[in-house]
Amino acid sequence: EGIPPAIAIDQTNPVRTSRSTVGTMTELNDHLKLLFARAARLHCRGCGHPVRRDPPDVILLDITLPGLNGLEAAARIARLDVPTRVLMLSMHASAEYAARAFAAGAAGYLNKDSAFDELATALDEICAGRRYLCRAIDAQQVQQFERRAGTGESELDALTPRQRQILQLIVEGLGTRQMAERLFLSVKTVESHRIQVMQRLGIFDVPGLVRFAIRNGLVP
Repeated sequence: EGIPPAIAIDQTNPVRTSRSTVGTMTELNDHLKLLFARAARLHCRGCGHPVRRDPPDVILLDITLPGLNGLEAAARIARLDVPTRVLMLSMHASAEYAARAFAAGAAGYLNKDSAFDELATALDEICAGRRYLCRAIDAQQVQQFERRAGTGESELDALTPRQRQILQLIVEGLGTRQMAERLFLSVKTVESHRIQVMQRLGIFDVPGLVRFAIRNGLVP
């Protein structure tokens, strides 16, 4: 079965590259051309590859796919029972998102702001059968999210009482200044709490926060 916007790669040897960032998919394609030119046994098969029939070693998968969530795509690949390993690319340096990616079956998680030479390191690691987490994310935080998921704890447990309060007010439709007035906090403090809530949950838009609140019983 084909996989949406992703890049299938075969790699049998370590690769070293320049220090620019991974960036957008267009920039990534340009960087990969350099990477392939430097590694004779590295081969890119392109997008929409039939994974089940002839599985590649690695698939680079964007976590925000049009029409299909990248986490679901990773889970589908895992269910194919093929040796292909998924390296998830994301604009979010979020421990929660990384934990979700690993739970879905990804072997690696890389932030798009990472130096491009880290992509080569990630490919080396996951092709060697090891898990890879980008340097910008705290591995202990990822493990905490994984343990919490394993014990069946509520996702809300990732938030402090104040952060839950901020989430509740976001869901109720209050703006930052309104929240600051209600909680007797500065606008800067409220904005800091908003950012922390999004980072801890790995959700970076208000509709997503609303769905999260409904799913966890915060909204009746």
